[in-house]
Amino acid sequence: MSRYVSKYVVCPFYRRNDINRICCEGVTEACTVNVVFECKSAMLDYERCFCDSMERHKECLLYQMLLKKWEEEQQTGS
Repeated sequence: MSRYVSKYVVCPFYRRNDINRICCEGVTEACTVNVVFECKSAMLDYERCFCDSMERHKECLLYQMLLKKWEEEQQTGS
């Protein structure tokens, strides 16, 4: 399985993708969150719509969840 890091991605939580999966930062340092799509074209559509977009990457539910995690860690000093 080949891994690929898109040069167009702007989302800070994106890590890589492969044929039908986008891998993002996880909830801990030792894991990643994987979004698996039915096909490569669906994965590429999602990546272009959210991961690559300066305007829309913040609309991604994973982005929102991970941003909240980071904000809470900053408040608690973890």
